[in-house]
Amino acid sequence: MLKSRMMLLRLGIMVFSQEFAYGTWFTIGLILSNKGQSSMIGAVFAMGGIAAILSPIVAGMLTDRLFQSQIVLAILNITAGIILWFIPTQINSGNETMMLCLVFLFNLLFIPSYSLRNNISFRNSRM
Repeated sequence: MLKSRMMLLRLGIMVFSQEFAYGTWFTIGLILSNKGQSSMIGAVFAMGGIAAILSPIVAGMLTDRLFQSQIVLAILNITAGIILWFIPTQINSGNETMMLCLVFLFNLLFIPSYSLRNNISFRNSRM
């Protein structure tokens, strides 16, 4: 009983941290408008939509055939975090092309975390 409650707590923390990380992403519009780049807001959010179409296919194939979901989720989140680290530099320098490339790569790596997170949660939430 205690083991299942601890697992649910850990799964809840995982879900909260993933949603919190992506929820903070929606402040990018405010950041871009404050930096005088409000014309880029639509393109930045469009990159997320394009990445949402492409990335789950590749991540699903990797997870189903080659690796465990936990490993793929960890690698994708760490790599996305590293890419996210460089986006403010590009915003401040005004390099819009590189910023869009980094935003696209970030979304390409972070979007599959939803399906991987669900896979991990459903596998471990047996009661």
